[in-house]
Amino acid sequence: ILTNNQTEFEGNFSINSSENAQKLKEYINTASQKIDECPDLSKQEFVNFMSLILNYDVAKRPSPGQLLDHNYITIMRKADEESFQKQLAEFKKAEASKQEESKQE
Repeated sequence: ILTNNQTEFEGNFSINSSENAQKLKEYINTASQKIDECPDLSKQEFVNFMSLILNYDVAKRPSPGQLLDHNYITIMRKADEESFQKQLAEFKKAEASKQEESKQE
């Protein structure tokens, strides 16, 4: 199986074992380094976030509420908001330009 980044993935992570959890964490760490155009620190925070989620010991795994407070989620929410505001500004600028053109005609 090839992932979106054309990295080989043998797909053997469905068996719940500490060994497979560690292999998956290593795979995520490797794959995350190939992601382009990410906010600063988000790659490292993503790896940390996924490591917490994939903790083999359920008792050591954070709750969903705790995960929502993770720095990775904060970084990505901010990036999403910034992207949305940029797109909104571009849309408003295009609309204003269309209105100006129609006034001149």
